[in-house]
Amino acid sequence: TNNVKFYIPDHSPAELDNPDAVKALKAAVQNQNFKLLFQPIVPLSYNSQLSHYEALLRLLDKNQNELSPTTFLDTVELAELSTTMDRWVILKCIHHLREELNKGNKHRLFISVTKKTWGDPEILEWLAEQLREFRIPADHLVFQISESDCSSHLAAAQAFTAGLKKLHCLICIKHFGCSSNASQVLRQINADYVKLDGSFVQELATTNALDVTFETMAEALKSQGKITIAPLVEDPKIMSRLWKSGVGLIQGYYLQPPRDKMDYDFFEGQ
Repeated sequence: TNNVKFYIPDHSPAELDNPDAVKALKAAVQNQNFKLLFQPIVPLSYNSQLSHYEALLRLLDKNQNELSPTTFLDTVELAELSTTMDRWVILKCIHHLREELNKGNKHRLFISVTKKTWGDPEILEWLAEQLREFRIPADHLVFQISESDCSSHLAAAQAFTAGLKKLHCLICIKHFGCSSNASQVLRQINADYVKLDGSFVQELATTNALDVTFETMAEALKSQGKITIAPLVEDPKIMSRLWKSGVGLIQGYYLQPPRDKMDYDFFEGQ
């Protein structure tokens, strides 16, 4: 009584139903049929000398059309390719940062990494080698990790982020506030940035009154020295609410959709 039992099959239903998807994804990884897009993360109440962008991975089909991550990320985990793809993304980001630095542009790039990568025993040494080889300031890289993944794999998240801190890279907890362990995760993970779960922003867009819970959470994060980010900003009407709540940075299609280049004009209108 009052128990929940989980059945974990030997093979995922997705694996049994989508062997062609797994095969196609493995071929895409082998042939590097991927590309990166960049979406600006724009200052609201936070000022920085560096421009902020998030790197977003897209898979290319046989006709070189972009596929959204929702169509292949589950298959990535299934085919155990997430670590390989994370390394590809990190290396490509480092290449892009080097090119931008050569042009005199200083960007801070947010890169999402999966929980599989946290357990890669060679990832931190490999990352250190890439930073040295391409002469990239470590604090130009911000590694994003999911709050829900941290909540269920806290020890691995702590070890991985502690290693990143030793390299002087920065940390962002994304989807913050979506689990009951949000406060515990924040206490255990020394994050520089906190990206709020997009549902909070969407709720602000559909209500007339400022959400007191949201305002309290944003103020608490600010008091702890965390730089907050509000994603999924699609409506200019909520920007004043986000500013009043003390949110530091905003991101969304209203500002600019992901693009091939890091070319957002951060000073337009200032």
